[in-house]
Amino acid sequence: MRKPWFQLTASLIAMVMIANLQYAWSLFVEPIRAAHLGVNGMPLWQRSEVQAAFALFILLQTFVQPLDGWLMDRIGPRFLITIAGILCGVGWSLMGQADTLTQLNLYYAFAGVGAAFVYSGCVGSALKWYPARRGFAAGLIAAGFGGGSGLFNLLIQKYLIPEYGYRTTFLITGVVQGALIDLLLERGASLDRAVAPDYTGGRVVNACLANGRGDGAEYLARRGAPLDLEAAAGVGRLDIVRDFFNEDGSLKPAATMNQMKSGFNWACSYGRLEVVRFLLGRGINPADKHGGETGLHCAAYGGHVEVVKLLLERGAPVNIQDEKWAGTPLDWAIHGWGHSAPDTTRDPYYETVARLVDAGATVDPGWLSVENLRADPRMLGALRHPKKDDS
Repeated sequence: MRKPWFQLTASLIAMVMIANLQYAWSLFVEPIRAAHLGVNGMPLWQRSEVQAAFALFILLQTFVQPLDGWLMDRIGPRFLITIAGILCGVGWSLMGQADTLTQLNLYYAFAGVGAAFVYSGCVGSALKWYPARRGFAAGLIAAGFGGGSGLFNLLIQKYLIPEYGYRTTFLITGVVQGALIDLLLERGASLDRAVAPDYTGGRVVNACLANGRGDGAEYLARRGAPLDLEAAAGVGRLDIVRDFFNEDGSLKPAATMNQMKSGFNWACSYGRLEVVRFLLGRGINPADKHGGETGLHCAAYGGHVEVVKLLLERGAPVNIQDEKWAGTPLDWAIHGWGHSAPDTTRDPYYETVARLVDAGATVDPGWLSVENLRADPRMLGALRHPKKDDS
């Protein structure tokens, strides 16, 4: 696609899409503080501490642009803007899940770097395709960035936050960045060349799984992002998972045992029941820890009842502690229940907890004194669930 008007329109849309990253921030500050209260009912996070994340975003959005321009001159915009779309969408969406100030700063930093890439890439593209009307092209792109704020701010302030809460609003407006990725892919951006952080093996789907964005991982997988065994298991693609095994059940050279174990934990985390069942049949031991926790920890945290049931049937130890927090699967289930989004149902957690208690999970007396737990009769009932024959 080499029509100048298309390139300019695409760049304008991309700028509109990222406007909320900067101009809508102030709408989230107080809801974020109100969600993190101390025992005295006062916010744990000071306004200045929350606003520090915005300062970091502005610094990165500003001072990364010279580096971005230098890179684009050498390797072209497609590769970098592919990364930009992922950073913007994933970073902004994850901010709604941040439980610490460090996480909030980190996720907003991702979005800041992504916004820098989008901004300089779109301006550069517009100037390239309209060399005789550079002023018009640059002005239109800048107007898109400012004009997009009016569209998003009204929607966020008047509807999304009041209706869904700030956590889901971050997710909704972050997922909108998926349209930006679509746009970039239509322009020829390649997911095959997109590189994620080293701890995810450089794969974008694996990065989404590692950062709690199962929906983003599925989206990128549908768009053709490459899948190794770990990623295929995490997004529930049993057909692809099977391709990594020989007929005798052994792994093919393209896959590793580490990928198999990581994929098993991701499948448990995101409720991919059939993948979990398949990998158990290929030699995964449900008692083994990978990354410091078992598959039962992962399934319990997500409230995936059927996966929890399957793992218990296969002999997963119910009182085993993870290596980072020294928590049992029951502790993880209660933590997941306590940190679930306000617009999502908690029903699966009640059954998950009841099943773990039935299986012999030790109930920490400290949980029974937690205020929000004591205020939930269903959770109290699950913790005191009588043991019964589930057959």
